Amino acid sequence: MPDRVIDLRSDTVTRPSAPMRRAMAEAEVGDDVLDGDPTTRRLEQRVAELLGKEAALFFPSGIQANQTGVWLHVERGTEVILEAGAHLLNYESAAIAGLSGAQVRPVTAPDGVLTAELVAQAWRPVSAHEPRICAVAAENTHNSAGGRVTPVDVWDELTGLVADRGVPLHLDGARLWNAAAAQGVPPARLADGATTVMVCLSKGLGCPVGSCLAGPADLMERAVTIRCRLGGGMRQSGVLAAAGLYALEHNLSRLEEDHANAQLLAERLQGHEAVRPLEPDTNIVMLDLVGATAEGALARIADAGVLLVPFGPTRLRAVTHLDASRDSWTPESVAESAARCLIVASISDRKAAMHIVVVGAGEVGYHVAERLSNQQHDVVVVDTELQRLEYVANHIDVAVVEGSGTSPAVLEQAGIRKAGLLIAVTNIDEVNLVSCMSARGTLDMTKVSVSWRSRRCGCSARRPPPTSRCSRAARFRCLGSTWRRALQSRGAD
Repeated sequence: MPDRVIDLRSDTVTRPSAPMRRAMAEAEVGDDVLDGDPTTRRLEQRVAELLGKEAALFFPSGIQANQTGVWLHVERGTEVILEAGAHLLNYESAAIAGLSGAQVRPVTAPDGVLTAELVAQAWRPVSAHEPRICAVAAENTHNSAGGRVTPVDVWDELTGLVADRGVPLHLDGARLWNAAAAQGVPPARLADGATTVMVCLSKGLGCPVGSCLAGPADLMERAVTIRCRLGGGMRQSGVLAAAGLYALEHNLSRLEEDHANAQLLAERLQGHEAVRPLEPDTNIVMLDLVGATAEGALARIADAGVLLVPFGPTRLRAVTHLDASRDSWTPESVAESAARCLIVASISDRKAAMHIVVVGAGEVGYHVAERLSNQQHDVVVVDTELQRLEYVANHIDVAVVEGSGTSPAVLEQAGIRKAGLLIAVTNIDEVNLVSCMSARGTLDMTKVSVSWRSRRCGCSARRPPPTSRCSRAARFRCLGSTWRRALQSRGAD
């Protein structure tokens, strides 16, 4: 391990600065459980003011504050609508079910942004046989979507719909401070319309611990009881609250530096064959590896001096933060060093793989592409329209082009001039396997057509309706055997 390590695993790895530690040491304190801690009261008032809410409550963790927010709104046996990649659903140990007794109704958004249209489509009709929708939960920024920001106009449409439906809206704003900085608006603007809002102090703001839940005063009174049940009552909590007050005064205004650092990191990695960064909105950069697994690359990258976390079979996450630019590190040197380490480590970890192009994909093609990608092949999806975008895995590249078919012009428009194997899914019935090996870099369009209903594939089913799960499974098994034989014939399996 190098002497200097750039820790980009999360913005939670920050350590309190010397001035923050002094503020904590000098904090005025009291027993917050018995009669209130004065410093904690000041923090709660400040957070409520920043978020445009009547009151706020200090919690030891974001998950505890999040779950309290949901608990306030639901009844046992009811349902909460949220985005499928939400932190509330995937990273809080099924707490909504375990603590509140409600079930979740996940809605898949391609970019992680929960919209009014998606919520409306997921809304159940009133029926004695279906669970009642009791709340909606949104996340801004969206962690697993790479710190994606919900635009103000999209947020306004969502809050309007939820208000019309007469249910509460909880906002997981763990990085709401970043979302506000990215859009140049006050945090209260992004909390407007939400019944309750959770914000973290221990992420981009650099505090050692702590989150707050804000909302109407009567709900915050009830939240005190729920926090007590969850073991969240703290005595001289002003020692921790003082760090939050310091961060809101000194660190809130510098979040744009982290965003610029993330942007610079992504720019330095653009165009490299082994690492493909997603364009960051805020301080999170998702990195897709080509020809390597996240598990295999992590150790090599750490040996080179950069710490990251896996976020999928071939995806890594990097999060910029204030500690990454302290001391002798500047934002520019952090981005340059991290990019250099990632490139070197990724190249050394690459495995032999084919460059495979899936054209005219649709639902079938996307499933085939994901299977191939999981086999460590470099897969690109080319399509003229992406009506079924939810089928595209995060680690698969997508090129949207004009035109149709598998002509060289369409492929060249997508920037594809050479491939080891091209799979052209022209419709739901047929898969064309095209060999594209050429020393001159031109496409050999000799087609080999194989129908999924062919006896050669061992499938005798009739063409299934799109909604038939059993027949879809049979179709995918058949397609799987088709492309597997094609790869084996080319020595690529």
